[in-house]
Amino acid sequence: MYKHGGNPTTLAPVKASQNKMTPPPASAHPYKILKKAFTKPGREPGNTEGNFGKFITYPVVTDLPDKALEKKINTRIETFIGLRDLIYQERSVEVTYEQGPDLGCCLQFHFTIFSEGGAHPFTSESALVLDLETGEPYTLMGLFLPTGLAPLQLLIVQGLLEHFQIGFVDDFQIDENTNFTFDAVNLYLYFSDCEVISCSAGPAVIVIELDRLKAYINPKAPLAFIQ
Repeated sequence: MYKHGGNPTTLAPVKASQNKMTPPPASAHPYKILKKAFTKPGREPGNTEGNFGKFITYPVVTDLPDKALEKKINTRIETFIGLRDLIYQERSVEVTYEQGPDLGCCLQFHFTIFSEGGAHPFTSESALVLDLETGEPYTLMGLFLPTGLAPLQLLIVQGLLEHFQIGFVDDFQIDENTNFTFDAVNLYLYFSDCEVISCSAGPAVIVIELDRLKAYINPKAPLAFIQ
């Protein structure tokens, strides 16, 4: 499935697997996710004085027994979205987030940052997947064996080409900065304005069934339950 602007389009059907995938149990770690907000109303239209609007929401982890780990995770989240820069930059900013499923070993967040300023507004899509034991981020390349990166890249490019006549996919390469989240069935890849397709098309989300990549999953990474 491809999703853009809230309007999903179905990719070519995929043959169902004969093996049922059992997701891991939810995390045994006692923690809570709170929504924190920073809001500063913008100036009135036509008024050249005053502050630009800021409407920023982001997650904060609480109740972890290891307070050093809790602080590390929260600092990582703030740094990842560039919270300090967003607060002080001279343009209107809106930040929203979605929390991914609890699959036992990681925290997942998908952020959408809408910045209004200059000639055109810009929408940035990003995602953060954190190891719940160490607070370190997982990368897309770390979820799969080296032999799986080429098939994964091919599936992404096929999804983009299927739904767009104009794109920047000729030299597209997945790397440690490629934004993703996952659940027990699908891998979700997030792309900002102008990143892989025409700027006029806006941000894009490519959804790939994990069953298509089962043979390439790293057995020491969070998706090991797929095998």
